[in-house]
Amino acid sequence: MRETLARAERVGGSRALALCHHALGAVLQLRGRWPESVKAFNRSIALCRDFGGAFGEVLGEQRLAQIETAVGLYEQAHKRLLAALETARTSDSPLVKAHSLGRIYSSLALNRYEAGELAEATRFLARGFATQRVVGDCAGCDVLLYPAAVPIYIAHGDLDLAEESCRKAEETARAFGSRSWLATARYLLGLLALARRDAEAAAFHSQEAAAQFEDLGQPYEQGLALERLAEALQLAPAPVSAAEGALARAVALYRELGAVGRAQKARTLLGKDGEAKPEGSAGEAPGKPA
Repeated sequence: MRETLARAERVGGSRALALCHHALGAVLQLRGRWPESVKAFNRSIALCRDFGGAFGEVLGEQRLAQIETAVGLYEQAHKRLLAALETARTSDSPLVKAHSLGRIYSSLALNRYEAGELAEATRFLARGFATQRVVGDCAGCDVLLYPAAVPIYIAHGDLDLAEESCRKAEETARAFGSRSWLATARYLLGLLALARRDAEAAAFHSQEAAAQFEDLGQPYEQGLALERLAEALQLAPAPVSAAEGALARAVALYRELGAVGRAQKARTLLGKDGEAKPEGSAGEAPGKPA
């Protein structure tokens, strides 16, 4: 990737440079090298603004907001996403509207969920599904939409819709042969099993997801899976040390990433009976996934 970027720098094409910087940022984001990722995305966004590339600008802002949400900068990410949403809405490009609105709504939904604002998360999720019905299938949108939907549906107690979203997430992953997306689908199955208090299934899926994310070099997602594993082990007849060990590994990963807020949340996440503490206040549950 850096070699391709160097070639683009020599040629001097702004569009090629913007694309290369964005792709580099995306790889670094997954690898947990967030300061470098932020630098690459900001460079890509600046280039896109120079030549009027609204699509690249919006996607770069959306990815920056993902990192900000992960480190606990919820309001900063929220403002960034709302600005990106306005850019997408006012764009004359059909490409921007068809392939960025769903991603932004999905990121807004997850951002508000993580911030403890379940009612807002629910509204943004519903808008994401409404957009999906208008523009049709978009893998780039679906891969964000369904993973955002699962925890929100679970928070509303609608496990049937959560299960359907798990299925849709896995279908999308298999259709594109993405190992990362398949690991995410496995992680979502762990979430669903936890909601059903099926400790054995939750531990199995969460452990598998954690191992897959570790193999892929995605430390943040590995930490999330380890959190779910710790919850599952608290439900199961397992030694307390097992749950504590999984949680300690998750906290260590978050600290290395600079996600201090996530580390603090992980340490306080588990109640005495193994259930996650409730977050946010419920609104009306969104409709069925498209």
